[in-house]
Amino acid sequence: MPQHKGTKASGLDELLRRGAHDMERVRIYWAVASALEYVGYLILLFNLPDFSFLTLVSLPILYVIAALALSPPAAYQKRRLARMFNDWRNEVVQLYAPDASLDADGFLFADDFYAAGLKNTGHTKYTGSDLLTVGDIRVSRLDVEREKTTTSSDGSQSTHAITIFSGSMIVLPAPLPMPGRVALINTAPFFNGETSLDPKGLRRIEVACPYLRGMFSMGATEPLVGHRLLTPTLQLALQDFCERLKGRYPSFSFNDDRLYVIVPNFGLKLGQQPKKWTPITVLWLQETVERCQSSIDFLRHTAEQLRPS
Repeated sequence: MPQHKGTKASGLDELLRRGAHDMERVRIYWAVASALEYVGYLILLFNLPDFSFLTLVSLPILYVIAALALSPPAAYQKRRLARMFNDWRNEVVQLYAPDASLDADGFLFADDFYAAGLKNTGHTKYTGSDLLTVGDIRVSRLDVEREKTTTSSDGSQSTHAITIFSGSMIVLPAPLPMPGRVALINTAPFFNGETSLDPKGLRRIEVACPYLRGMFSMGATEPLVGHRLLTPTLQLALQDFCERLKGRYPSFSFNDDRLYVIVPNFGLKLGQQPKKWTPITVLWLQETVERCQSSIDFLRHTAEQLRPS
């Protein structure tokens, strides 16, 4: 076991050194190409008189030649660096947890979103990011919108976007002791009032935990289904999870042998994308490593806590 830990630490050191070396080089390309573009724009705008030996025609030509010398251009270098960083984060995640993966452009499908038992008000935009998978646990950020058309007093119409949901959803297998559905619907303002867990088909239940009674409206397809699921141990685990979120307002849906945890205005901390003028060092990347590892530990602990026993 110590040898395994040493091998993993050695692999992380190498990953940090390689990541800092490769990404810093691309960041410098991006910064220099951007600086050259800024200078070119200034020259074109003001035609600086100090360069009297260059005509107005030769100045932009000189700029284009210099920009081509730094090919690919700044925009490409920015996208290239983002891809490198995302691939590097996935390597970090897999080194720490071989059963884990991180897809920066991936997200949970709409089927997952509505399988939780959410009211389907229809959406016109469904996007997300940072799909983190740890074993059989999945989580991602989601941003869901729909268009709403309003008519003014003069008869003119305008269309604007309404946020249905912005936050994170966690999905994990959670077989219920009895078939059915159980939902804990947070009574705090939820999803800007546009949608929430649908109580249709659920019968109201009460539990012994005063914390849960004060924060949630709880229902189950049958009261016995809810009481068999919400044991004193699970009630305490749900309370602990809510308290660890520090001011966020989650809702929980046990449905079809899965647990859906819906947390508005929340996202796992998986490291910040590189910035143009900030050097990429081993120390800077180490912070991303720690955040990724902490997020994986958080998911594992959440699954251990909230799976019905």
